[in-house]
Amino acid sequence: ALTAAATSEMCYQPVRAESSKSHSCTSCGLQVSTFPYIYINGNMWHAKCDYVRKLGTPTDFAERMKHSIETRTAMVQEGKLLTEHVSFKYTFQDEVLGGGRFAWENYLGSHPTFQVCDVSRKHTHMDYWKETDFGQDPELLLAEFELRRELEALKKDPIHVYHRSHITDPATTLFEVLLLPGHMIKYASLHERLPSVKSWLWHHFPDGTNFWRERFARAHLLPQDDIQGFPHRVTSKDVIQVIQEAKQEVLAVQEEEHTVGRTRKSGTA
Repeated sequence: ALTAAATSEMCYQPVRAESSKSHSCTSCGLQVSTFPYIYINGNMWHAKCDYVRKLGTPTDFAERMKHSIETRTAMVQEGKLLTEHVSFKYTFQDEVLGGGRFAWENYLGSHPTFQVCDVSRKHTHMDYWKETDFGQDPELLLAEFELRRELEALKKDPIHVYHRSHITDPATTLFEVLLLPGHMIKYASLHERLPSVKSWLWHHFPDGTNFWRERFARAHLLPQDDIQGFPHRVTSKDVIQVIQEAKQEVLAVQEEEHTVGRTRKSGTA
């Protein structure tokens, strides 16, 4: 299924389309996953050449990824980012951030202009593809492929089910290392730019459209679209500053709410 998907006409068409077209994808494979990082399952894919050029040479990617991981790990150790999501399913270590051999799974989806595209609209869980026996008839397999791109299918993505089922305090998702804050540090560290204001990432991950996009845009760190370039490079330091200011803002609001609560209690005593 992995190879058949990557080499299928269904994957070829959106990748071949001009980047300016709404149905264009930077790459395509059997199934895209976004947790604990962004990758195509099996690491078998078809991609635009101009997109792959943005990723840089694969020979030094693991080393560049290592620097990104060190920055995010330091943020966790300093208490500036949380590991609430990590503790549910994964042990916090380099692998969940894309270290070691997992760096190669991160390579394709590591750029902020990555556009989601796969053929798993009918079957959104990898277990189906692993456990179903299609025999020797490729037509049976191809019949189960159905293209999904960007937001049209992400409503059913496990990240949202996971978020609703296991995180009861919204404050814990705001500064989760495996969610938007961690991804923004990764993008700045690897490519010195962030996703555009129109990116699917803000809609896909928790707290994107209602919190993080506004704050990074306010800091003038977001391009208007993925096609045009950005006038200046964005550093990890720029991203960390936004995260720290956001955390101070949240803590101030929480303190104010606690103060109001205490005042109300004392008034009714």
